[in-house]
Amino acid sequence: MRPRLLLFLPVVVLSALSAAPSVSAANGPSLLEQAYALDEAKPRDAAAVAALYEQAAAQGDAFAHLRLGYLAETGDGVPQDYAVARAHYQAAANAGLKEAKLRLAICDLEGWGAPADRAAFAREVRQAAEAGDTAAQQIIASMCSIGFAVPRDQAAGLKWLERAAAQDDPDAQLVLGHHAERVLRLMPDKSIARNWYQLSAEQDYHAGMRAMARTFLFGSPKDRNVELGQKWLQLATDGGDSEAPYTLALFEVIRPDVANRDFARAETLLKLASQRGNERATEVLQLLDGGKSLPEAVKYELSVPFEERYVQRAAIEVGSDPQTRQPQIYRLVKPVYPMTMRLTGTTGDVMIDFVVDTTGRVRNPYALSASNPLFAERAVAAVKQWRFYPGRKNGHNVNTHMRVPVKFRLPEEAMEGVDGLLSAAEGRALQIGGDVVADAKNLTIAKPRTALAYPLLADGSRVPVNTKVLLLLVIDPVGHPIRGHILSESQDAAAQAVLASAMRASYEPRVTDGAAVEGHVVLTFVSRDPTQVTATRQ
Repeated sequence: MRPRLLLFLPVVVLSALSAAPSVSAANGPSLLEQAYALDEAKPRDAAAVAALYEQAAAQGDAFAHLRLGYLAETGDGVPQDYAVARAHYQAAANAGLKEAKLRLAICDLEGWGAPADRAAFAREVRQAAEAGDTAAQQIIASMCSIGFAVPRDQAAGLKWLERAAAQDDPDAQLVLGHHAERVLRLMPDKSIARNWYQLSAEQDYHAGMRAMARTFLFGSPKDRNVELGQKWLQLATDGGDSEAPYTLALFEVIRPDVANRDFARAETLLKLASQRGNERATEVLQLLDGGKSLPEAVKYELSVPFEERYVQRAAIEVGSDPQTRQPQIYRLVKPVYPMTMRLTGTTGDVMIDFVVDTTGRVRNPYALSASNPLFAERAVAAVKQWRFYPGRKNGHNVNTHMRVPVKFRLPEEAMEGVDGLLSAAEGRALQIGGDVVADAKNLTIAKPRTALAYPLLADGSRVPVNTKVLLLLVIDPVGHPIRGHILSESQDAAAQAVLASAMRASYEPRVTDGAAVEGHVVLTFVSRDPTQVTATRQ
């Protein structure tokens, strides 16, 4: 679910302009209009933007208070100060802005400007949702779905989504389509899911178009319509989307319905996606430049975890001169996605500055820049755990100053490959909390050494057909499970049986710097028929 909570603020200001009292041409634009125009200008003078909002807020403009709260929260043009942010949000909320009420809820969840108060967070999200804020409605739907700060209640979550969808919110319509697909996965008719996706797509929402395409490109043969699927992806591509041309390219390479595939068209689509900022398309093109064939590059990108791809790419960039070289990373730890940002569907970027010492450890990491302080905290915590082969100069190890970007991205729905599975597992672990979060770091896909024993229920019967379970296991250096967690399940009793079976199996241990180490792995189970359960490795 991706409510556009932190992306709506300029839009809110724009909508305020149409509702505000008109300003004559003689008087010129209002302070709020001037601030908004300067906020959108490129290059952008953040301090001047903040000053104009300050003037508008001093005249009692609630939308200016709302925007100032966000600027103070992120340190954009003003000193980063949660107490000041909270005060501006409170002023806007007192003026009746439901969007500000939602920002206050986030402050209560994170403890910004006052002690953390999860009960207040839940109460304020509900108030904003009941006032008609679609972002709040989606957040409380997610909370109900996972039991975060409220009792777990799937039916209540769906009702909140339906309220947001009824207001033509394309995100809510998209999520309802995803839910319908899950419910209808065992049924031949996907019409309900497609109805929701089409409503989302009709608002020029690219994610809705991609979801509609996926229902035609993948799944059972009788549901498949390659021509329609490609048309939906082309619509998103023509609209400027960066993910759709990437998906079109990958489908052209792996599509099962034709023997002769148009690799030239696939490469052209990859270049278009790369130009639009799609990092996975850029990576495939780099692999092509490195000598891999297009099918090899696509398979590598889809099947190898991000951490391993990052390390291997860094090794190529560093070069092989043993006497003089930059540090070479061999252990990458992904940052934990902040719950607040996951709930609100927020992405971000952080630039980390640090020194790699002569032993290869990271020293003094700090965020040089960050789209949000929460991302900065998590990025710094992750980079502290990175390990490098130290930089060398004239044959000697040396301290090396480095700057690296850390990106926080939520997975796309289409063709996620291993990255999507690992991200979903990590996100579910965050929702569960406790020891599960500690075990959800530096994840990889489990590789069973032998077939797993068929899981049996307590009465000796087999687990039901279509049992789906996502597990997180901690594997010791020998390959034996130390502990395991159920991240998601279709039936609780069956999930416990699957976990018990997985804990009795043996796995390939994780290898770091040539030595087997304790590792955290993800394993998915799906029972295909009454006589077989498979452990799926993507």
